[in-house]
Amino acid sequence: MFVQFGENVALIMLFLFLTIYFFNKPLNQLSLKQKILIGLLQGIFGIIVIFIGVKIENKAVLDFRQLAVILAAFYGGFPAAFITGIILGIYRLLFVNGINYVAIIGAASIVSLGICLGVISNRTHHYLLKWTLLLVFRY
Repeated sequence: MFVQFGENVALIMLFLFLTIYFFNKPLNQLSLKQKILIGLLQGIFGIIVIFIGVKIENKAVLDFRQLAVILAAFYGGFPAAFITGIILGIYRLLFVNGINYVAIIGAASIVSLGICLGVISNRTHHYLLKWTLLLVFRY
């Protein structure tokens, strides 16, 4: 359990540093191509985190995939959050325990989270308020 937690923390830090290093600009200064790249990068991060997640009762998976969407929304706005949500939703639906009730709920929730956090990110410009809303709304 502690090894899996350490793996998740290391991955979170890696992708956070990569995103900050390459894309640390205000949203209005990023091109659409850069926002799409942020979405793809965070989508890969989310897939890795889902892959090493802890399985509960054969069908449910405990992981940090919401963090990938939060980072995409914060650094890339709506396009990045939407792309990350779609990537994670498709991956969750098709590659984690097959298509079942739990997978459908998980996929729908991550896609809707991507849409909602993307809208919040685009409409909120204050740094602390944006982080607060993104973290609170993920629940």
